[in-house]
Amino acid sequence: MNNTIFLSVFDQLLVSGSMFLLNLLLISMSGMESYGHFVLVFSLSLIAFGAQNAIVLMPLNVLLPGERENRKPLTIRMLATLDLAVLSAMCLLVGGLAFAFGVPRELCLAAVLLVLTNGMRELQRSLFLTRQQPFHLLRLDGAAVIAGTLALIIGLQLTEPPLAGLLAIAAGNLVSVILYAQPVYRSPRRLGQMMRLYAPYWAKSRWALGGAALTEAHLRLYVFIVELAKGSAALGLLQTGRVLVNPVSLIAFGWARASRPLIAQKIADGDHSGAKKVVYVGTALLLTIGVLYIAALNLGWPYLAVVMELDGAGALHELIAAWSLFAIAGVPSICLSVYLQATHRYRALTIAMAYSVALSSAFLLLLFTDFGLSWAIWALIAGEVVLFVAISMGLRPQGRPLEEKSA
Repeated sequence: MNNTIFLSVFDQLLVSGSMFLLNLLLISMSGMESYGHFVLVFSLSLIAFGAQNAIVLMPLNVLLPGERENRKPLTIRMLATLDLAVLSAMCLLVGGLAFAFGVPRELCLAAVLLVLTNGMRELQRSLFLTRQQPFHLLRLDGAAVIAGTLALIIGLQLTEPPLAGLLAIAAGNLVSVILYAQPVYRSPRRLGQMMRLYAPYWAKSRWALGGAALTEAHLRLYVFIVELAKGSAALGLLQTGRVLVNPVSLIAFGWARASRPLIAQKIADGDHSGAKKVVYVGTALLLTIGVLYIAALNLGWPYLAVVMELDGAGALHELIAAWSLFAIAGVPSICLSVYLQATHRYRALTIAMAYSVALSSAFLLLLFTDFGLSWAIWALIAGEVVLFVAISMGLRPQGRPLEEKSA
């Protein structure tokens, strides 16, 4: 594996490990309803990341490697200016949605702060990944984890755990950007001009934006349906199971983000076989890691339940078993989708995601009847199977890019 990818995946282990421990702490310190509020707010903030990723970060990762050197500074300025507009809109959207779901006011404000600081840090992370500077990435994220941990220790003395957790993440983001951000020049007064410069990218990124919206629905629609159908306590219980298996998908997403610029560069150089090799080796490695972790989690669950002092550990174990299958089933789709992104075949990826969301959403609506909580997971698993089949079909050789066919 390329050293840049290896270090970037190690960085993702650091980030996902810290979030994993934060969730375990909040689960042990909060009631299920209170933890459900944290899950809802954090899930809303990830909608903002999906929009930012599609409009700004993905073009940065995929298109910038093939740009001429003298064009790159202007491209970065254009994307950074649009990023400011996207984050401003997402702050309003996420804050409003949190309020509409009946989340306490202080958590709504924390959601806005989380969107803003997360977006600032994610732009820096993508720049480091695109420029293949993994040590700078490690330094940025290491500072966020350390500062966030200190903020959490202080926050838990002053307020409720869910609010302390959200503010700690935001504080870590802000400190890391202040300390280690690379200069990024924005031109907010020239937003109209920057949007005109972005127009050639839009032909591709419009499908990426649609794909991002569907991806968010695929990954997080169940959160809002469970909240409406079963309540915050049920959502907290369901998400507790997912948190425990989440390192598998988090590492896979981390690998995907780290490898995307490298795969795009190989394709720009005409090395399609080398690009596919990166994808296939990464898939095999991540599946191996995932299976080993899931096996250890399920075998060690009786001891972990005692350490966490959880009530209803038997019922939760059933949810964990289903979440384990979902986590493993999702790895191949995450990896293969990177190749479609790198070849600018966003339309194929968006259509594949649409099939998946349509099926899983139809099944999720049954939660408004007498179907049990675990049905939410099986609905998502069905969606993952459809997604993998559709992506595999989208990988078939094309006579010309799908975007050209749709023009």
